[in-house]
Amino acid sequence: TSMLLPQLLQRKSRIVIASSISQCGSIRHWEDLQYASRSFSAHGSYSESKLFDAMLSMEFAKRLEEAGYGTDQITCNCLDPGTVNTKMLFAGWGPCGIDVEDALDQTWLCSDDEVEDTTGEYFVWKSSRRASGSAYEQKERDKLWKVVSDIAPKAASMWDFKSSGLE
Repeated sequence: TSMLLPQLLQRKSRIVIASSISQCGSIRHWEDLQYASRSFSAHGSYSESKLFDAMLSMEFAKRLEEAGYGTDQITCNCLDPGTVNTKMLFAGWGPCGIDVEDALDQTWLCSDDEVEDTTGEYFVWKSSRRASGSAYEQKERDKLWKVVSDIAPKAASMWDFKSSGLE
């Protein structure tokens, strides 16, 4: 997303990030995101990654707005795509979700006029809902941004509109 930002800003665009209703409420172990000194949990790591997705979506929307990009130019939202019968779901729980062919909320969020000027929102079943609280807490998003900046400095710098030349 970051490396495509210059192209996205040249035309009306929508950034859509897939999060999940399974996102955790908060990150308790910022010092050990890689599970180096705590017991690994597949569901725990998935839940944290989905909270990170929601947090990034809210942070991207805020940064775009602060740089003066209106919703007539670009939006950024996230959604829970639903419980979809993916390989991961089959392996863990069996076929208890919707067929992949029916998982179209992403397409709706990318293209429907109803959400054309909506940004910084989290959607479940085509309805705006509240993501986990940490997604809205600037202090928590600042911690995530520090991690992103350390891992992918070039990508993170694209969102610093003054120094990236995109403003």
